[in-house]
Amino acid sequence: MNFKLIFKSSTSFTFELDNKNIYYNNSTYSVYLDGKLLLEDNKNVFSIYDLSPDTEYNINLIVDGEAYSLNEKTLSESIYLNVKRFGAKGDGK
Repeated sequence: MNFKLIFKSSTSFTFELDNKNIYYNNSTYSVYLDGKLLLEDNKNVFSIYDLSPDTEYNINLIVDGEAYSLNEKTLSESIYLNVKRFGAKGDGK
C-alpha cells in the first residue's frame, strides 16, 4: 500500500490511500505531520487543514507496522487588491 497527494492548497493537503478497497482500509492507520501524531483513521481519503502557506511538511503514514513518507509543500498565497475600491486616488503622474 502507499498514499498519494490528490489535492493541495495554500493551507491544506488531501491524500488518498492506494489500496484495493473503495472507501475504507482494512485496518486503522496513523498519520504524523512533522513527527506529531495528527490522526488515526481507516478511511481511504483524509485531509490535513490549518497549514501555513509556502511551507514544506513531512507526512508519515503508519499502517500494519509499515511506514510510508512524503514531503509536500503548500502553495504560496497571493491576493489582488484594487486600491481604488478603498478610495485611493492617483497622484497625477
